[in-house]
Amino acid sequence: MFAPHSAPATTSTSVTPDGGARTNLDKLRKQNADRVAAQPDPFDPNPAPGIVPLPLPSSLSFLDYYALAVCVLLFPLGFLVKWLVTLIALPCGVLGVLYNVAQKRSWDRVHGCGFSLLKLVCFPFFVLGGAVAWFWWALVFFVALAAGLPIALVRVLFLCQYRVIANNWELLRPHMGFGVLSYDCTARAMLGQLDRQGFWRFFFIKPVEGGFGSVVAWTPLIKYLWSANPFIYELEVAFICQWSGHHPTLNAHQYKAEVLSMVACSLQDFSDVRLIEGQRFAPHYPYGPTLGAKPNEAVVGVQWLNQDAQLMNLTKSVFRHDDEPMRSLNGKLAIWVVPLQWFAFHFLTAYVEVNVTKWDGIEHPMWAVVPAKSQGWLGRAMFSYCDT
Repeated sequence: MFAPHSAPATTSTSVTPDGGARTNLDKLRKQNADRVAAQPDPFDPNPAPGIVPLPLPSSLSFLDYYALAVCVLLFPLGFLVKWLVTLIALPCGVLGVLYNVAQKRSWDRVHGCGFSLLKLVCFPFFVLGGAVAWFWWALVFFVALAAGLPIALVRVLFLCQYRVIANNWELLRPHMGFGVLSYDCTARAMLGQLDRQGFWRFFFIKPVEGGFGSVVAWTPLIKYLWSANPFIYELEVAFICQWSGHHPTLNAHQYKAEVLSMVACSLQDFSDVRLIEGQRFAPHYPYGPTLGAKPNEAVVGVQWLNQDAQLMNLTKSVFRHDDEPMRSLNGKLAIWVVPLQWFAFHFLTAYVEVNVTKWDGIEHPMWAVVPAKSQGWLGRAMFSYCDT
């Protein structure tokens, strides 16, 4: 099964392990059965921190090389898009830094007349940058699908693998929605992440693969060519998880409040900003209008891989109440659900949770649509990379 403590079959459709595609449950459970023992025992009061890694092929397959070839053809235009979007956003970045400097620290959620004026001034840049971003996204999306059609035809006409194509679409079906498309929420997320990363790191830390422009330029290439192309690869749902040990001083509710403070508050104390900068993975899921009080309040979130690539991703992040159901039964208190949709600027297509565990730690279980082990090193490596 997905995880050793996955929710029972009676759980509501929104949190079933495959998002509602019940016909695939037995197959998906078998695919992950060999990794059940890697999860901690929920009754262990203090398990050691650890991860459930994702098995990788020993080398790139022919399909990987084919996807890489298409990616190489699109790369020059993607590089231009990255810097075009960066240049469009620079004036807003300068204004955002000045705005943040003038505000009080430890601010849960930026709001007020100053923020409204900032949004008004930056709105034309948002529209222009958004037009470039969605044009590039559509180009990559349709080129990737068109590039996969010859592979799909070979599967159907010569290998009689039409069920592979049908199953791929069945696995993607629960993830077909869009992310949160709110200018207010996007502006708040970017403002908070700009404060965390600083102006230089936010825009210029990696001239090719990282920084703000990477969310537009590279996430569609990775998603639709390496990670979740239903025509190139045979897809499956894979599970990985990481968890912390028992916190020595905080109970479950205090731990949740601490995590919310670090991840959801818009403007942090400078000491906390330096702490966040040093983390390998730096998400920011800003509070919405109700500060998480409204059930299932969804916001635009930012994920930043601090080391190596410095790749940025956008998410739809949903605040969860303590008593809401969790897919992982290791969870004690729900914090967020992060549904990574197929139509979004994130390189993964997945269902993700962040929970306080039964041993008063934190867990980060992920169920992602990825290429099968025998076919796709690239997509599986990117999935594994984000959770190691």
